[in-house]
Amino acid sequence: MDATIRERPIIFRGDGVLGILEDRKTQTRRVIKPQPEENYLDGFRLQRGIDTIDLIYYPGGRSWAKIIKCPYGKRGTRLWCRETFTEIVHGEKVIYRADLNKYSETIQWTSPIFMPRWASRITLEIVNVRVERIQSISEADAFAEGISGGDWLGDPVGEFAKLWNSINGKRGFGWDLNPYVWVLEFKRIKL
Repeated sequence: MDATIRERPIIFRGDGVLGILEDRKTQTRRVIKPQPEENYLDGFRLQRGIDTIDLIYYPGGRSWAKIIKCPYGKRGTRLWCRETFTEIVHGEKVIYRADLNKYSETIQWTSPIFMPRWASRITLEIVNVRVERIQSISEADAFAEGISGGDWLGDPVGEFAKLWNSINGKRGFGWDLNPYVWVLEFKRIKL
């Protein structure tokens, strides 16, 4: 790999992993932390720096700026996916929880936070970064988030809202609060 290409880890749940592997998921939304101060976002913009994407805004119209750096990088940054897994025969074989239809009670799963780089099977490249409120998602973007047509006839944005709440609601960033998010558009790199 080129030494100038940055790599960063990113965690995905099983449904997100499957969406990526099935080429249905090409976007992910992640909460901006800390959230920009609501009253001061009139003049926010993204600045594409050398190593980061920064959200810049001017609190109260002041002449100084507040900067929130995108922790995932900029266009061209590679993300290696962490997912729930178990290691069989140290360093030789990995089983990924997302691949199993029914989760076995006998398997001791390891949290994705502990997945080493060598065990990751998915590498993504960021192709675009933007900022928006979570409720601004379009139907096309909901499908790009991996919501599949499947057997339901409902609204893809509504289905995405349910998924969002299942992940972020208990963390204090529910759909109804309409938080600001980093929208990462990516393509899968097949190595």
